[in-house]
This record gives sequence, C-alpha cells and structure tokens, in this order.
Amino acid sequence: LDCRAETDAYVEETIRERERMRRALIDMGCHCPESQTNFLFVSMKGFSGDACKVLEDLGVIVRPMGQFGDAGNSFRVNTGTPEENNRFIDGLRKVLGKA
Repeated sequence: LDCRAETDAYVEETIRERERMRRALIDMGCHCPESQTNFLFVSMKGFSGDACKVLEDLGVIVRPMGQFGDAGNSFRVNTGTPEENNRFIDGLRKVLGKA
C-alpha cells in the first residue's frame, strides 16, 4: 500500500484505544472478552436497566446483542477516536452510577 505508514498509525491507535476501553470496562465490573477487532463485546450481568437506551440518550450508540443469545444487558461498541471513546466510558460510568 502507498499509505502504509498512515494505515499502521491508525491501526496502532485503534488497538491502543480498544485496550484502554476494555480496561475501563473491566474496572467498572463489566465482562469484556479480549478482541482482535475494532469493537468490544460488553456484558453487564446483574444490571437491570436498559444500558443501550440510556447510552443512546447520552449520545453514545451501541449495538444491543441480546438477540444473539446472550441473556442480560449486553452490547457491542466500536472503537472510535479518543474523544468518542471518552464519551462512551463517561456515559457508561453514569449508567452504572460510577461517575
């Protein structure tokens, strides 16, 4: 590729941000398996509210995953820019009462 250096920098940032998000999720008590992609699967067993709806109300879009067989409050979140990821982390902290 002609833009290999630019692409490599983007991939490195995505991996760095994905791992930062995963650490934050685990620190909040969420189940979040390792990922090799640009998104994370998040399970919040024991949380009784609709986290996806509350996050959406805060301007954060996640994809509910319950329809794929995971019981409970689970969703998929894409890795974005550091600013977008901060908004997601801050929003989830509010949802969980950890802000």
